[in-house]
Amino acid sequence: MLDQVYQEYVSERRRLSDFKLSLFLIKNVKTVKNFFQWTYCMISISIEVIMLGIFAKVSNLCWQGLTLKHISHKEIVIPYLLFVVMALLFELFLVALFSVSCFVFYFYGYSPDFVYYVSGAILLFILVITVSIIITIIVRHKMIFIKNASESSFRVPGD
Repeated sequence: MLDQVYQEYVSERRRLSDFKLSLFLIKNVKTVKNFFQWTYCMISISIEVIMLGIFAKVSNLCWQGLTLKHISHKEIVIPYLLFVVMALLFELFLVALFSVSCFVFYFYGYSPDFVYYVSGAILLFILVITVSIIITIIVRHKMIFIKNASESSFRVPGD
């Protein structure tokens, strides 16, 4: 019976607000015969909700930090963007190295182990994150780049 209540909770969790979800759980207390089973279910659900909330907040803070959401000073944004572009160039070098090693392995009939393929997947994941960081920074701070372009236009001395 407890498994059925938990499965209903998992299916209803996506579409109910926290208050309605609490009412749903309190309503289903009557269906669970053993108080200890219900307590265990409530504790596991509470831990799951807390951990998902903490994970969401931490990942949101990390993304805001990586994309410089609250920073708009051009002396910080431009060097950071150059650093991320250098990281992208290094990752592209690693992708080329990975591709060449794949070709060499295939050519000589060598079969790499599982860790080699996992490292390739991680490399692609990091490459996608870096590209999305660069795009987000450029879109979010495009006024800095427009101001820099207008300031660096050619000027006649003495004007």
